[in-house]
Amino acid sequence: MSWAVCEKTINHLWGEFLLGKRAECEEVVRINKKRTKKLKGRDFTASIVSEILELSDVLKTQLFHRVDDARKKRNAWLHSLDVIDDRDAASAMRAATGLFELATGVALKPSISRTMAGTGGVPLEMYDFDRKKS
Repeated sequence: MSWAVCEKTINHLWGEFLLGKRAECEEVVRINKKRTKKLKGRDFTASIVSEILELSDVLKTQLFHRVDDARKKRNAWLHSLDVIDDRDAASAMRAATGLFELATGVALKPSISRTMAGTGGVPLEMYDFDRKKS
């Protein structure tokens, strides 16, 4: 589910990015309907779009890596039925909430546990979203 939020939010950020690029050119229509359709088409996957957004400083590098990892884990699960463990699920949720905050300005702090911290469920460091990994 976190990947669905990531992908939808990436698409939103991409649309906003394209609108901004369209506004930069005053003399000629820089991005017409045909070009917009191409740039939002199947050739521009979430992977490619997130790469461009990171290189354009729309996504911070750490968030980009978190999103990219969530995408890879989702694909491994979908195509090979690889297991998604608690750490992977929590990391994907952090990616989704990071993108959501970037797009809306609203910081979500969802519950990510099935058990209490430190009891073998979600790793303790996943509970503090502001905490830097050592």
